[in-house]
Amino acid sequence: MDDALLHKLQNSHLDDDNDKRHDDSDHSDDDQDQSIGEVEVPNTMRETGPQTGPKGVIADEKYHRQMRAAQKQADLTAYNAKMLAKAPMTTTYLEDQRQAQASNELVLESRHDSDSDLDDLLEDEEQHRVFGTLADVDAQGYVDAIDNEWRTVPVVVHVFDSNLQHCRQLDALLQPLARKYALAKFIRIAAHDLDFDLVGSPAILAYKSGILVANLIRLDDEVGPVYSEETIEDLLIRHQALSEEDLYDQPEKDDSTDDE
Repeated sequence: MDDALLHKLQNSHLDDDNDKRHDDSDHSDDDQDQSIGEVEVPNTMRETGPQTGPKGVIADEKYHRQMRAAQKQADLTAYNAKMLAKAPMTTTYLEDQRQAQASNELVLESRHDSDSDLDDLLEDEEQHRVFGTLADVDAQGYVDAIDNEWRTVPVVVHVFDSNLQHCRQLDALLQPLARKYALAKFIRIAAHDLDFDLVGSPAILAYKSGILVANLIRLDDEVGPVYSEETIEDLLIRHQALSEEDLYDQPEKDDSTDDE
């Protein structure tokens, strides 16, 4: 009885040992498979983002330097190939720069000449504008005419009150003078627009370059009781409000026709 029990216990122990060895073998195989699956991939083959840590940062910087150098070399190679393709017509960089600078200077010189010609033309037009009328202005127009007119253009201003007979007479006399001295500007403004008291007499003010050159406040005292075109013209010339340079010669019309 005891021998049979002992034999059974020994067999049970042997079975446990075999199971244990089998389990150990299975675990060993699993560990080996896991080890094989975890073979480290080299950094150069990774396609992950930027690495962290000192070594990772250094590796990333080295990689980017290599990429920049490779791109620079590729660009240089492409440029050299392009230059070689048109070698017979290629100039040096300095020659290109000199040619570009010379071209720019020619363009600037041409623009300067054009601007100068345009300025001369505009100045000539401003100096030789033809007016030929007695124009009505308000207070702002009066200021603009004095301040903005070309410096060589005289501005003759009639300060009037339509209730005064001599003001109406002066208007009639200034109109032909405006046509005769058409390079001068003749304007008229109501005295009340300037808060100006005429004291019963017309007034003439004349400006050049914005400067008052004739201040004829009481025109009756200068002209007398009888107004005439010659008297007003002589008065304006004497006070340097008008000159021969302000005369405008009408171009003569060619009325001749060919007789056939």
